[in-house]
Amino acid sequence: MRFRRKIAAAIFSLVMTLVLTGSCLAQQVTLRAATWDGGQGLEIIKMVFQEFEKLNPDIRIEVESFSSYNDRMVLQFTTGNAPDIFMMSRDWQFIPFVEAGFVEPLNEYMERDGYDPTLIFYPAILSAHELDGKYYSLPKDMASAATYYNSELFAETGLPDPDPLWNWSDFVTAAQRLTRDRNGDGVPDQYGYYVNLLDVWATYPFIYSNGGGFLNPEKDRASGYVNSPETIGSIEALMSLVESGYAATPQSVEQFGGTTQAFLNDNLAMMTTGPWSMSTFESAGKSFATVMNPQMKQPASVHASAGWAISAYTPHKEEAWKVLKFITGEVGHRIMAETGWALPAVPAVADELGYTSIPTKRAFYHALEYSKLLPGGLLATWQEDVGDFLGEAFQAIMNGTMAVTSALEEAARRIDAALRD
Repeated sequence: MRFRRKIAAAIFSLVMTLVLTGSCLAQQVTLRAATWDGGQGLEIIKMVFQEFEKLNPDIRIEVESFSSYNDRMVLQFTTGNAPDIFMMSRDWQFIPFVEAGFVEPLNEYMERDGYDPTLIFYPAILSAHELDGKYYSLPKDMASAATYYNSELFAETGLPDPDPLWNWSDFVTAAQRLTRDRNGDGVPDQYGYYVNLLDVWATYPFIYSNGGGFLNPEKDRASGYVNSPETIGSIEALMSLVESGYAATPQSVEQFGGTTQAFLNDNLAMMTTGPWSMSTFESAGKSFATVMNPQMKQPASVHASAGWAISAYTPHKEEAWKVLKFITGEVGHRIMAETGWALPAVPAVADELGYTSIPTKRAFYHALEYSKLLPGGLLATWQEDVGDFLGEAFQAIMNGTMAVTSALEEAARRIDAALRD
């Protein structure tokens, strides 16, 4: 009799376990999250989502990584198979996806929950996730342009570390003194700087620093901006470094294995770019620091930010919003930072990790005080209507087939025509 009772109790316990388990499984929501990151970046993103799942076992997240991200995302949205959460960058997907109605506005959720993003993120970075007064994504990281310099070469040359707000004249002097022909063959094997006009991160800050620009406020005209004396002057100043022999070009750094290897091997003393080179230089034990880009007329930089957004078509908007707040909060930014994958866009995390004072990182945060959003994030058709024509003009200048003024005058005419069509 006791045996039967034990069996009955065991069966009852098993049944209740199955019922409760089934109930939990029935209530669990699975969300799909899409990213363009692969490899190490994908694994780090999965780590962030796993932290959320530990605290929220009722929500499971499947992370998907796509090559040809833009085309794949458009296909999924237009065929009714869009992910619930997805990554979006202001200078690529943001405006086209918002205008297409793919993205859920976040303001109502923020107001309901008392969530104020201005108290969480750097203002400049947050601006990359807003359009016409509405937020459509939240930052997962930040990037701005700053100048890397080889601190050992500076010391060896007798140069002091650059002042945070150094000027163009001081910069040119440094580039000149840092340029050397070590083997005496008449060609520098250590260049002071690197110029590639096609690199928006290295070129646009100087255009803005000299008071130049690209489009009028209405974004329908380039004449008077792309071909302004200020824009022309900034490009001429950069090219004068090449003509004087103080700056390497994409062609001349090929012999060193590219810009990264050139910097690592002391063939390049300074270079302007975003924060993605930091981890490589740090891992190699390179002695370097970062500083604000030298100012022509005023301090300037450019910035961008990737973020996470919610599909306008997901049936799980509340769950997606819960995920979004977590992965773009302090935990998500801390994981991205501590793994060396990205700089945090949350001041509390940046300060906690010391990033605003560490010599290799602080300039990227200093730059945000003087930074403008990369102009690719201002216009949905930027690349085809503006970027391509600028690229062709800059290439002609670099090749020596067109003078700066002529190339930018032609680019302005072509952009005006494209914007009219």
